[in-house]
Amino acid sequence: MLKERESVVLKKIEDRMISRVNLGFDLEVLSVLDNADASSHQIEALKGRLSSEILLRLLSIASSVYYGSLKRGAVNSFYEAVSRLGMDQTKAFIIILAQQALARGDREIEKVFARTFATAVLGKLLSKEFALREDAARKVELGGLLLEIGRIMIMLYRKLYLKEEGVAEADVTDAFIDEVHPQLGVAVVEKFFLPPYLKEILLAESLVFETRRFALAGVVRLAHDAVTTSFRRFNNKLVLAAPPPSREEGFTIAEMVTEHFRAVGLQQYLQIVRLEETPEEEPPAA
Repeated sequence: MLKERESVVLKKIEDRMISRVNLGFDLEVLSVLDNADASSHQIEALKGRLSSEILLRLLSIASSVYYGSLKRGAVNSFYEAVSRLGMDQTKAFIIILAQQALARGDREIEKVFARTFATAVLGKLLSKEFALREDAARKVELGGLLLEIGRIMIMLYRKLYLKEEGVAEADVTDAFIDEVHPQLGVAVVEKFFLPPYLKEILLAESLVFETRRFALAGVVRLAHDAVTTSFRRFNNKLVLAAPPPSREEGFTIAEMVTEHFRAVGLQQYLQIVRLEETPEEEPPAA
């Protein structure tokens, strides 16, 4: 339960960061993306309501091998990007990229962005290993992307608006952020009409099981904990060990992950360690 002062501060942050900040996009963009019956023309017209920075980054993300560009070709329009990413993922990326633009140059906030992208990627990979359906894997990915959106917004508030709004630094400590950021994340989900299942993922504090398997919130938490451990051990990097690439087998998982990090401009937070190839065993002598 939050103390009265903590609730007041959280409300100030929510009002500023969700309602009164120029995020670089028209909120109507998200409304159109919520409309399953929106035409290709209506969706394509939305690009004029996005900042050029957000639009270019979205096209880059959708064109990456991670989202299948090798088979389907590069993305050349906003409509193609939405088709490739999906409506919910596109909305999430728009919100995240807007925050990323506001945080430009802040190393600490960038680390959190990198951690969330890493969580989304690892969560989706784990979903496939657990044999979850594709729609469930995408939900895990979306949960990873938004898991710390509240933390990012509070850090931005502390950096940009604290003094302007007369809030003391002592009111927005790291401990305060740790405690309240999931609640602000839920406010983001509600404000931008994101899928309701995200609330459970954002509020989960531990691994969550269903009757016979991990719940989606549990998969996201498992990925997040693994990423957090890697960032702590390896100087803020997701370190993955993988065999050398083989052109005969096409793009490897490690290459797809690398491409995804590059598309969002966070490649410095990823390191692929190449495993030595194990020589084939000689057959026993006759």
